[in-house]
Amino acid sequence: MKDFIKKISEIKALDFNVKVTHEDLRCVIYYVYCLVVFLSPVIPEAIGYGIYSLKNTLFILLTFLSVMFLVILDIIEKKKIKLNAFEILLIIYGVITFISAFFSDYGFVKCMLGTNGRGEGVITILSYVAAFVIGTRLFNERKNVLIILIVSIIVASIYGILQANNTNNIKFFFGTASDVAKSTFGNPNFFSSYLCLVLPMACYYFINTDKKIKWLYFLSAIFGFSGLVYSKTLGGYLTFIGMLILLSVFSLIYTTSRKNVMVKTLMLFVIFVILFLGISHTKQNSYISEIKETTTEVKKLANNDRSFGTGRMEIWQKTLSVINNNKLLGVGPDSLTKELKIKNYITNGEDDVLNKYIIDKAHSEPLQIAATTGIISLVLYTFFITSYLLALSKIVINKNKSYIINNENFEDKYKIQYITAILIGVLGYLIQALVNISVVEVAPIFWMVLGLGNGAIIKENKK
Repeated sequence: MKDFIKKISEIKALDFNVKVTHEDLRCVIYYVYCLVVFLSPVIPEAIGYGIYSLKNTLFILLTFLSVMFLVILDIIEKKKIKLNAFEILLIIYGVITFISAFFSDYGFVKCMLGTNGRGEGVITILSYVAAFVIGTRLFNERKNVLIILIVSIIVASIYGILQANNTNNIKFFFGTASDVAKSTFGNPNFFSSYLCLVLPMACYYFINTDKKIKWLYFLSAIFGFSGLVYSKTLGGYLTFIGMLILLSVFSLIYTTSRKNVMVKTLMLFVIFVILFLGISHTKQNSYISEIKETTTEVKKLANNDRSFGTGRMEIWQKTLSVINNNKLLGVGPDSLTKELKIKNYITNGEDDVLNKYIIDKAHSEPLQIAATTGIISLVLYTFFITSYLLALSKIVINKNKSYIINNENFEDKYKIQYITAILIGVLGYLIQALVNISVVEVAPIFWMVLGLGNGAIIKENKK
């Protein structure tokens, strides 16, 4: 990051004695892209811009321009584009998505752009693939860029906390006041999805780093956790609790300073409990009630109750019917709501979920993929994610073991923490995605982080 800032300042100062190489230009493109995507949580959202929203339009335009300039640089240098296996798998996934749109009953153009207000058509999905590829290259360019993302938690969470405590109903600059935290995402579930990705990273870094910057990670963890509580999302609560236990155990196993790690871990647990109880007390214990709902939800799941997960069970049942009727290529990207509206999927009379709500997402990313782009694309995506997690987990475990055994230097320690944090973030997002939806406010961040992990895999394979 320092190299990037130095280069920018040299260019700004018009120091013609400094030669700006193609690699310098690539570095600038990678970092500008990273800055915009990772700082998108602090950008106000506005619906009705371009394809869907301000954030989505900004993301797609930035992706298009970045890819165009990178390709131009490759053409000038007559450089061959090298892709690894994971990138190739994703490109094939993108091609299947395109084919699904072409054969959709609901319009090729609408499938390309996204038709139901979510904006996740083929163009957006291909932009996710491009973000993955750019993230892969960014990993090999410079040092840790995750701090940019982790710092964004503070700003996004402060805004969410103010929203949830706006008793005077003051209209904020972006968005309106709410009894729950939505932050700049427009929905508490979207905000929770973002926090499940980034908050575990902040906790991991605070527990494990020895640098002075650990207190910045601490602030990110405190504000992020408070924002998560105010979002009042049971799925977010459970995902974070599971990730916090996992990363704490992992940190205690792979450390040369177990006492220090234990102290900071206990500190986080105690502060989080105090914060949760304190926040819940100010809201008539409604957040505690949300946690208590876990037992009820488990019983509903065991009994196959269609009201499970605020109606998710019934939505999943409808989605499975859609998949059964459109096995090969699905109904087309972003076309689930049209399929459910036009064709008869009502099975519970007036009480049916389709008579109560407009269902435009499956509320489970794997089911959404199968329903919109077919079972083949789901198999490909599942193979990609499983292979990726196995490859990255192997690197993380081996590197942490090596550090403990060989007592490697601090620079190696921080590189290991960087890769471990990437894996933690990816796992946090994927777990909540099982019962949540992909949205343009959060997904670009996930695909960038996913790409950073792919960069680590490529680097280790070269070794």
